[in-house]
Formats: sequence, structure tokens, C-alpha cells
Amino acid sequence: MRAALLALALLLVSPGTAGSQALPGAKLYLKNNTRQTLRCNLTADAAPPRALKLKPGREFSDTYARTVRLAVTCPAVRPAAFGPLKLGTHYSFLRIEGRTDLIEVSPDRP
Repeated sequence: MRAALLALALLLVSPGTAGSQALPGAKLYLKNNTRQTLRCNLTADAAPPRALKLKPGREFSDTYARTVRLAVTCPAVRPAAFGPLKLGTHYSFLRIEGRTDLIEVSPDRP
């Protein structure tokens, strides 16, 4: 009986079982619709920031685990920090009334 319980416990915690698989990821989209190149840092939870160089008209996208909290900081933009960002959403940097802002454009379509 004890050996059977131990075998069951090993099956439940071993990699590759349905119980241990991570939730499917979701994409984050950032697009620069300004006339200037933006240098920003994307932070995902406690991971080191990821440097982004967004040229005018260019888009950045990447997939993240659904449990990750994301924020973007752009030192040359005021306000410099934007977050938390929603996964599965398209964001766009726009120049509005003389300042650059990050606007939520649309969620992903299923």
C-alpha cells in the first residue's frame, strides 16, 4: 500500500503530467505610433528588465505566462511607467497633446 501511494505521488509531481503543465501563454503587443524612437524597459515580475527599442511604426510582441505581471517604463516619456499591462491586449504609444502616452487599443480576438 505504501509503495502504491509513493508511486502515485511521484506520478503527480513528475514533469509532463497534466497536473503540472503551465497555463497556456498569452501575447502582449506594443506598437510605436509616434515619430520618435522609444527606448523602454519591459519588466515581468521579478525578472531583469528587457530593453526594448521601438522605432516609429514598429511593433513588439511576445508570449508570457498568464500569471506574470507586466509593466513598461520609458525614461524619456512622462509619465515614465505604464502598468500593469493586460496580456492578450494591443497597446499603442501615441503622441497626444504634446506628450507620449500608452493607450490600450484592443484585446486579442479569439
